[in-house]
Amino acid sequence: MREIIFRGKQINTGKWVQGYLFCIWGRAYILWGMCNDIPCKIEVDPETVCQCTGITDSNRRLIFEKDIVSYPDCEMDTEAGSGDCFENIGVVEWDSESMGYYFTNRVTADMNDIDIKAEVDIIGNVHDNSYLLNINI
Repeated sequence: MREIIFRGKQINTGKWVQGYLFCIWGRAYILWGMCNDIPCKIEVDPETVCQCTGITDSNRRLIFEKDIVSYPDCEMDTEAGSGDCFENIGVVEWDSESMGYYFTNRVTADMNDIDIKAEVDIIGNVHDNSYLLNINI
C-alpha cells in the first residue's frame, strides 16, 4: 500500500512541513510524528495543502500537487514532418475525470511519453514561485 503524504505551509513560520493531513473546524494540520503517544501536529494554511503524487523527479525529490516542473515537449509541424523540442514549464495538477496527475501547459507531450524520473525537474511551486509562470495566486 502506498503512503499518502501531504505538505502545507506552517501558519506561524511559513515553512513547509509534510506528513499526514488532518482537518477539523476549517483548520488544517499536518501530523508528523508521535510525542509520548500523542500525535504531533502543526497547523498549516489550508490554501497551501498539496498531496504527494508518490513519484520523484530526476533529482529524487517527491513531486506534489502545485509543484512547478520543467519537462521536455515538442512542437510538431505535421506538414513538414518535423518539429522543435524544448523544455516546457507546467504545474502538477489533479484531474478528477481521468483520476490522475498531469502537467499543465503541455503542447504535444503525452504524459505516457515523459520519463518523469529521468526528464522532469521541480523548479518551484505556485505558492512560492508563481512568477515562474506569470500567474497570480
